[in-house]
Amino acid sequence: MQQTHGTWGRRVVTWQDKYKLVAILYLHPKKRCSWHKHAHSYNQFFVISGELVVKTDIGPDDQRNYTTVKEGQSFCVGPGVYHEFRTNDVETIIEEIAYVAYDSSDISRKLLGGDIKESVKLDYQHVCKKCGTCFTTGSPDDDQCSDCIAAELIGKWKKDK
Repeated sequence: MQQTHGTWGRRVVTWQDKYKLVAILYLHPKKRCSWHKHAHSYNQFFVISGELVVKTDIGPDDQRNYTTVKEGQSFCVGPGVYHEFRTNDVETIIEEIAYVAYDSSDISRKLLGGDIKESVKLDYQHVCKKCGTCFTTGSPDDDQCSDCIAAELIGKWKKDK
């Protein structure tokens, strides 16, 4: 495991790949990290013990916000948001998870989920009317691939939010 030290304490990286970093941070009392932002990644902080204060520039005219995160709670900062974490009078241990944005289109469905009524043979070949992809189903009436159906449902969901 990789360990690094900062003026605020010590970081032990427990997992890292090209999409995320998971680390345990052991933070000294009355310390803060740098005021910074990330172009593409989210920062999620889960307090294992102690208390964390997260300062952000979320608000009108870049007004500074302070959020106190207590033991058992978490706080997430999105890409492009300036932030820093700071501690109060006690040592604090947090889990930090840094990750890139989830892409809901990063899935290739062979068949949509649903109720199981019976065993279905995938005997019918179709061409999707929206994207032109060839797909196989158990129904002679299907005219859209599951990726296009999912994209349509996600689009409706986003519109309804």
